[in-house]
Amino acid sequence: MFKRLLICFFILAFAKAYSQGTDLFRTEYTYFPQRNSDNSFRRFRTFVNVPLKIGEGTYLVPYLEYRNVHFVVKDSEDFRQFGTDRYESYEVALGYTTPLKNNWRLGTRIGLLAASNFDAGKAISDDYFLTASAYFIKSMTKRDDGGKPWRLVVGINTPQLLDVLFHYRI
Repeated sequence: MFKRLLICFFILAFAKAYSQGTDLFRTEYTYFPQRNSDNSFRRFRTFVNVPLKIGEGTYLVPYLEYRNVHFVVKDSEDFRQFGTDRYESYEVALGYTTPLKNNWRLGTRIGLLAASNFDAGKAISDDYFLTASAYFIKSMTKRDDGGKPWRLVVGINTPQLLDVLFHYRI
């Protein structure tokens, strides 16, 4: 099993690919110990985007993510009432991006998120969430008219229903 995972890692790590996301693969680890206390916070996160070209400038992007948060608070009795100190999430999603007219691009993603402490050994129905996002991107980073390059991103995502508005200009 380990050999297969290692082979898959090397194939994906050195494969030539293009993506609209900033990262094709990322792994993060965070650890915050507290001085003079037994409290601590640890977080591990890893994800992979695999862009698959399906047309001129059009991509399907499968996405996998794993998160693990270990939050230990031993100073307060109130906080220990939650009964657990570890939370995990797994997300599987499929993205799609395609160019539109007048330097616009559409980017969408839909997926399923399982977030739980998994104390029961498996996820229960309340642990599943549908995730979705849609973005419109106007990119004027390569201009022939001599104007300053800029980019505008407008979008929305769920389950948090956060609006996204981003403007970039050099």
